[in-house]
Amino acid sequence: MNQQAFSLGRRLAADPQFAHEVSEASAASAPEPPVPTRTVRDLIDRVPEPSNELELVLRWRVPELIAWGDESYAKRYVDTLAAVRRSELAAEIEDAPLTNVAARHLFKLMAYKDEYEVARLALNADMEAQAKARFGPNAKLSYQLHPPTLKRVGVDKKISIPSSAARKTFASLLKTKRLRGTKFDPFGRTEERQIERELIGEYEELLTQLHSGLTQDGLQRAVEIADLADWIRGYDEIKLANVERYREQVAARLGA
Repeated sequence: MNQQAFSLGRRLAADPQFAHEVSEASAASAPEPPVPTRTVRDLIDRVPEPSNELELVLRWRVPELIAWGDESYAKRYVDTLAAVRRSELAAEIEDAPLTNVAARHLFKLMAYKDEYEVARLALNADMEAQAKARFGPNAKLSYQLHPPTLKRVGVDKKISIPSSAARKTFASLLKTKRLRGTKFDPFGRTEERQIERELIGEYEELLTQLHSGLTQDGLQRAVEIADLADWIRGYDEIKLANVERYREQVAARLGA
C-alpha cells in the first residue's frame, strides 16, 4: 500500500489531467459533514456571509474544536475568522479566499495533537474492529507510543501498550484534560508543547496584520503569507525545524 501511494503521488504530480479527474471524483464522493447542533450552528453564524467552502470547513472543524477543548475554545476560533471575513467584505472580496486559508491553518494549530488529543482520537476510532475485520477475529492490537515526556527521561524508542490497557489509560487521561496548558499539566512543559501554544497566538496576530486594511490588490500576498502555516508539520525535531522555517519565512515576507 505504501508503494501504491508513492506511485499514485508521482502520477498526480506528472499528469495534471489525471489529478483533475481524481480531485473531481474525490469531491463527488466526499462525506457530508455532521448536522450541526444548535451550539455549533450559533458559532458558525458568527462568521458573516461564509462561502460554500468556508461553511463546510466550519461544519467539520467547529465540533472538533469543542471536543478538543470546549465551546469557548471554538468561539475563539470563529471570532478570529469572523474578523478576517469582515475585512474581506469591506474590501468587496466575495469568495473568502483569505478566510478559507485561515480557517484550515488556525484549526490545525489550535487542535494540536498532544497527549489528551491522542487519547480522545484513539477512543473515538474503532481501531480494534478495523484490525479484526482485516486480520481476523483473533487479531491483537497494541499502541506504539512515544510521548515527549518519555523522551525527556531518556526513553528513545516507542513503547508498546496492549489495546485493553491503552484504552483504560486513554480514558483516565481524557478525564484530566482540563489541566492542559496549566501549571499542573504534566505534559505541557516540553519545548514542543510550549511552541504549539505559542504558535496559536502568533498566527492570530499574523491574521490581524494581514486583514487590517485588506485590499483586493493585496489579497494574493496576504493569502500566500497566511498559507505558510502549511509548513508546520511532523513531530519532535522535524516539527521544530519546520516551525523555525515558517517563522523565518513569515518575517521575510512581512518585511518585503
